[in-house]
Amino acid sequence: MGLRDRLKAKLLGDSSSSSSSSDDAHGGDGGGGSASAKGHAHGHAHGHGHDHGAHGTCDCHDHDAEDAEATDGVNADPNVVPDYPAAVDKFAWTPIPHVWDEWNGRTLDASKWHDHNPGWKGRKPGLFHPKNVRVAKSQLILTACCEDDGQCAIDWPDGYERFTTAFVRAKKPVLYGYFECRAKPMASAASSAFWFSNNQRDRWTEIDVFELARARGHECTYHMNAHVFRMPTRDVGLDKNQKPLSHPGVWTNSCALCDDFHTFGLDWTPEALTWVVDGRPVRSLPNTYWHQPLFMNFDSETMVGANWFGLPDPAELPSEFIIDYVRAWTKTPL
Repeated sequence: MGLRDRLKAKLLGDSSSSSSSSDDAHGGDGGGGSASAKGHAHGHAHGHGHDHGAHGTCDCHDHDAEDAEATDGVNADPNVVPDYPAAVDKFAWTPIPHVWDEWNGRTLDASKWHDHNPGWKGRKPGLFHPKNVRVAKSQLILTACCEDDGQCAIDWPDGYERFTTAFVRAKKPVLYGYFECRAKPMASAASSAFWFSNNQRDRWTEIDVFELARARGHECTYHMNAHVFRMPTRDVGLDKNQKPLSHPGVWTNSCALCDDFHTFGLDWTPEALTWVVDGRPVRSLPNTYWHQPLFMNFDSETMVGANWFGLPDPAELPSEFIIDYVRAWTKTPL
């Protein structure tokens, strides 16, 4: 066990006495959840829009007690390798520090992450709101809320109402690597998603590692996708009208994915995209288009549409998407 994991095991042990895993593009319950030992020591067709939004000011949580044991962050541990048995002994793994986080600080590391999407307010009617992003007990927690009680003063843009959700976005992009998070999705129809995107003038692509929810018919379904929304006309594969392409895929788990923590990975190479759940590859796709640096995202959305999650039941809210860690590596064959 590396230094990072020993530190986090201590933190989690100290705090355990107080609190006891498509076609469309883009949710644990209660508290900070429980987390076991972290790390492995070696020895949909819609996509996401982009526009700016305004937010009210409110903090409906008292985090002081939860954050009492938090410490400053620790650099990426070169001794930690991914939960990916088929590949772990075949490569040398080099951490990518700017998208590696164990959430050891008292707040989100502003040098690495935005607590909102700089170019998109959210999927209507759910509004992304920074109040729903917090770090506690060495975990990143994204919350979906129903605001019917009026306790928070929300400045609602046109088309947004009732629901606030959350978004965290990396400040620096990545290109190729192995990306892994350990997370517990929301126990509600508000989505939990881990994905990558970059909307540039001549190129806009997206890779969805997962989009999950406890919604009827989707409880055990792992939704993944890869989108091409815009390419230079010289690129082969898009017609002259630049019609978007999507490559949705699903995998079915044996139980509801929101019932526990799972590890979720994306192996992104110049040749292929491979999706990994709890160390097991569940899908692979030839990498025809995804050669653009992309920004890492975690978010929750209200996903309304045919064959999708629908609006969350207010009785299920607030619900929490808990990310225990996110880690990233480049890999070199041995």
